[in-house]
Amino acid sequence: MTLKHIAGMASQTRFCGHVLSQLEKLNFRSTSLRVLAFHRIGNPAMKSDYYPGLISTSPERFCEQLDYLAAQKNVVSMDQAMESIQGKTDLPKRAVLLTFDDATRDFAEYAWPELQKRNLPATVFVPTSYPDNSKIHFWWDRLYRAIYRAPDGTVISIGNDKHVLGTFSQRKSVFRYLKEHLKTLSHAEFQQAMESITSACNVPDPDHNNVMSWSELISLQKSGVTLAPHTQTHPMLNQLNAAEVTAEVTGSWQDLKSVLQGEIPKVLAYPAGGVNAETELVLKNCGYELAFTTRRGVNPLPATNCFRLNRINVGQRTTLGLLRLQLL
Repeated sequence: MTLKHIAGMASQTRFCGHVLSQLEKLNFRSTSLRVLAFHRIGNPAMKSDYYPGLISTSPERFCEQLDYLAAQKNVVSMDQAMESIQGKTDLPKRAVLLTFDDATRDFAEYAWPELQKRNLPATVFVPTSYPDNSKIHFWWDRLYRAIYRAPDGTVISIGNDKHVLGTFSQRKSVFRYLKEHLKTLSHAEFQQAMESITSACNVPDPDHNNVMSWSELISLQKSGVTLAPHTQTHPMLNQLNAAEVTAEVTGSWQDLKSVLQGEIPKVLAYPAGGVNAETELVLKNCGYELAFTTRRGVNPLPATNCFRLNRINVGQRTTLGLLRLQLL
């Protein structure tokens, strides 16, 4: 049992709830910013073409979280956050920024209607090669379909390792191993490994990659959603050379600029948190102002490093009590 799991259970006790309530009476410092990171909103128990592990929370729990945030915190926009991070203005006390990675369809279906009801701003990070492009799919979805839907006896060879797919529990173990192993490879090795896996399993991709269309994104922007770059093809940028990083981050911003109206913030969320010193330098040279990691933590203001901002990931085990605890 993980420490996070234990904390999640403890946070639901009456005593912990009382302690949290007392602590929350103390105002957050206005010199710090909490950033929540969501991915998909949905029901992980429902059969789907898409990896359920990327579901952050159910629609019901999401509403519970939003009710708490609306009542107890000051949810700020990306514009407000940018100015405060750069030291240009102060944030209100108890400030929280809401971010959503990958621009998946459930944002328009579940998240934005509930955010609108509560008048809460949000930022969606868009991988700009995906809208209206059925030929490109997120690698974790392709891996999920390949491992779980390939015929029994399918053999996957990665380097010197061989995996024979059989029972559900065995497939689950193989999927977990490969999902983490692939992140350690160079970009070229990663592409080669994914091609080997999908060819061996021979499971076709669905007609849709689960990312919102450009028309949906345009409509969301008009209704108040901030859209920002998440690269074009969603690679781990720390596995690319400087020229490849430059192409991904400039191309993503230009894609948004060419389709949407108004100013597009020079703000990036690193796919899978992939960042190193070289990546930071490229972003600075490309005119970016902020970049968000997947590292958990609170951001003191003004930020000491605007290109390694922390976020608090919301996952399926994030009960309301745990969320309150993490925000403290």
